[in-house]
Amino acid sequence: MQLRAAALLSAACLACALLFTAALDFGTVSGLPSGYAYGEGRFDHNSAGIALDTAGHLEEAILAFKSSTKYTGDANSFMNYGVALMRGRKFVASAKAMLSAHEIQPYSKDVKDNIKDLLGTSARGGMPSGEAAEVTALLEGVAAGKAAAAKKKGGGSEPTKGSELKPSANLDHVYAKEAWPDTPREMSFGSRAEFMVYIASAEFRETYFEKLPVVFHVTGGINAYSYEKVMRTHWVFGMAPEESHHRNIHFVPGTFRIMNKLGYNFPDEISPRQLRAALEANHTMISHGVQLYEKSVASMCHDLSKIFDRVANVNAYMAAGGLDSGINIHNDLQCVYIVQLHGRKRWRTWPKAHMLLATNDNLIFGKDEGKELDPSRIGEPYIETLLAKDDVLYIPRGCLHTTDTKGIPASEHSLHLTTGVEAVQTLDYSTNKNIPAFTMDTLLQGSTRDDGSSASADQFLPAYMRALNSLAQKDVEFRKSVPSDFLQPGGKLWKAKAKELMKKMVDEIWDGTDFADDLVDHYKTRLVTWRKAMKKMC
Repeated sequence: MQLRAAALLSAACLACALLFTAALDFGTVSGLPSGYAYGEGRFDHNSAGIALDTAGHLEEAILAFKSSTKYTGDANSFMNYGVALMRGRKFVASAKAMLSAHEIQPYSKDVKDNIKDLLGTSARGGMPSGEAAEVTALLEGVAAGKAAAAKKKGGGSEPTKGSELKPSANLDHVYAKEAWPDTPREMSFGSRAEFMVYIASAEFRETYFEKLPVVFHVTGGINAYSYEKVMRTHWVFGMAPEESHHRNIHFVPGTFRIMNKLGYNFPDEISPRQLRAALEANHTMISHGVQLYEKSVASMCHDLSKIFDRVANVNAYMAAGGLDSGINIHNDLQCVYIVQLHGRKRWRTWPKAHMLLATNDNLIFGKDEGKELDPSRIGEPYIETLLAKDDVLYIPRGCLHTTDTKGIPASEHSLHLTTGVEAVQTLDYSTNKNIPAFTMDTLLQGSTRDDGSSASADQFLPAYMRALNSLAQKDVEFRKSVPSDFLQPGGKLWKAKAKELMKKMVDEIWDGTDFADDLVDHYKTRLVTWRKAMKKMC
């Protein structure tokens, strides 16, 4: 879970937290695990910080977030630590924490937004002038699109200037030409059933799944949601987490970094006439979580889930003809099936090997400032196709793509569904909880928490300790003293022995504990809950 400064504490809670001086009994705080302690790596300190913050104990939350930076060390931990410090009016320390978060995830929108909040507090005179100057010196480079460095030898607080980010240099690997395999790029099927059988086949998994895009021409299409239904719907502009089942609508003028230039606010009603006007103004319409309000889409999601053992989320996109670019070149964290329902839209795809199977924002391009892609340098696409009604385009996770409706009459509207088959942690709109990630890096972290966090304490560390205790009882090698070169520079014997024993540990964790079963059971529980929600919608 990520926090924003503006939402971390109310003014009343902050005042209470700052006045809190007595030693806190952790057992009285809802959400804290039994026996919680800052100095133990087995606890989820980030979640503990959130629980303490929610209960109004800011100083204790700060210590918990600090522990999270020590034991987890990801960008989210440093960002939450920085937000808590900001609320505690420890502005310079907050700036340094934010800078650490930025160094780990330089393109994270949440980190950048919190840095802007901190700089805004400085600009408005919300902190002492000396601290304001130091905070500004630390962070102004980041806010301007630079990778500033906060560390100075000797532990002083004066920052050193960082170097400016140069997207063209950093993105050379994106523009590098690649040799793609000579596999079929289009296929035809006589029915929805034939299409579903094929994508469940070994051939599809071995040739295309998470590897290459492919176009399917399916007689009769695979979904019944219609353009006519969209155009007679009265929509609600925007989406709030607690109201995620409504027919929401957003308008994007060509880039994901701008979601609204038309002056609408949640929960304004958008009439069919206003929708048409937005399309005529060259905006792309987006509606999230279509499976929550459209039965045929829920049924399609359920069927895809049975094939791939994952959840599926669906967004609807509509655009007018004549657009040179519908959405700028970018990639996503999902494998997607583009289901064309009405009109035509041109798609171009580039399955760049270095970017495939993205699991975090570091491998996502084209959406954030500083990571825009130059169409003139990207090269010839692997697939360029004009999708028409009933066509389906499969795009693997991380594959670059873009759209346009160039040469199509403005009066011809394109409507398609983007059906994301989710492997990376994602929000389940039906329950407002996160579905755990389904990638090998997350699996090996031992984390399948509902909040999608990357800390491994939940299942891996207990299994690790069980395996170690078991081996120490039955294998004398684990009870021997550390080799004599342990304290010597470049000692090799003790490292070699540790590696040997660690290999035994890995086998014991997988074969001698319930670690693997715990992972499967937890994910299966969440998946079954999601499928029941989809089945109910059907």
